[in-house]
Amino acid sequence: MYTILLADDSPGGLQVRGRGGEWIDAIPPADSFIVNIGDLMMTWTNDRWLSNLHRGANPPPGDGAGRLSIAFFAHPNYDATIECIETCKRPGEEARHPPVRAGDYRRRQVTTITAGAV
Repeated sequence: MYTILLADDSPGGLQVRGRGGEWIDAIPPADSFIVNIGDLMMTWTNDRWLSNLHRGANPPPGDGAGRLSIAFFAHPNYDATIECIETCKRPGEEARHPPVRAGDYRRRQVTTITAGAV
């Protein structure tokens, strides 16, 4: 659903994929959190809030500085039905995603990501 990340401003760390396919360092302002929106939040908001592809980059070799990131992952209950919130649809707009049970969605994502893993 979403991830809250407390990260320091040191080399490496969170990167997000831009619309042009480039990787962009997510540099947090001092004393702040980064919030990553997940696909289920996109379903709830009918794509008003978008998830994006992201990754954790290693610090440059020989940097010597450690990196500290603390993440909190928020997931709905497995039996919760995730569907567009009515107030997130404009008049006459249809839901862009079919309803899904959170556990089924997570299971499908894990299966897809790990398919072919050795």
